[in-house]
Amino acid sequence: DGVPNLIAVNQDITSDALDIALSYSKAIGGTRACAFKSTFKEETETDLFGEQVILTGSFPRMIKESFKVLLEDGYSPVVAWFVCFYEVKNIVDLFSDKGIDDMFKAVSETAEYGGQTRADRLVNDEVAVEMKEILNEIKSGEFHKEWMNETKNGLSTLKEYRRSNETEQLFNELTKILLPKIKK
Repeated sequence: DGVPNLIAVNQDITSDALDIALSYSKAIGGTRACAFKSTFKEETETDLFGEQVILTGSFPRMIKESFKVLLEDGYSPVVAWFVCFYEVKNIVDLFSDKGIDDMFKAVSETAEYGGQTRADRLVNDEVAVEMKEILNEIKSGEFHKEWMNETKNGLSTLKEYRRSNETEQLFNELTKILLPKIKK
């Protein structure tokens, strides 16, 4: 219980800044989970990278593209949604509870084999090159400049991404309908 957090001290004029940061972490429940020592630079860069590459980048895109592929091949939208979206929670729970390696021990050998061998086709050296490029854009300040221009332009690019096509609209509608029913 508690929320893991990162602690950083940029200047330690009083020689007890880390202790003060740890006391704040303890007060909000961070040390019950864990508190990691970091730097402001490291936290900012890794947070942006994680968001862009995994959390709000490839992960949602892979879910929606998988859904689209199944629909295009004639599968039921409800079944496609369940497999591509809802079952992700089960795997994430396994990651969280057991770690990635032990997650593989918890799934069938068919799932493990298929996942391991097909992942190499999806996540390859080209993906790693792009990940490094994204990290370099963050570290160099290029992403910051791009984001500042985006905000000055009224979020025009972001608004364009928000406009959904038919498949995404169906996916979003199924999520609104099915998710509350399944969670009961």
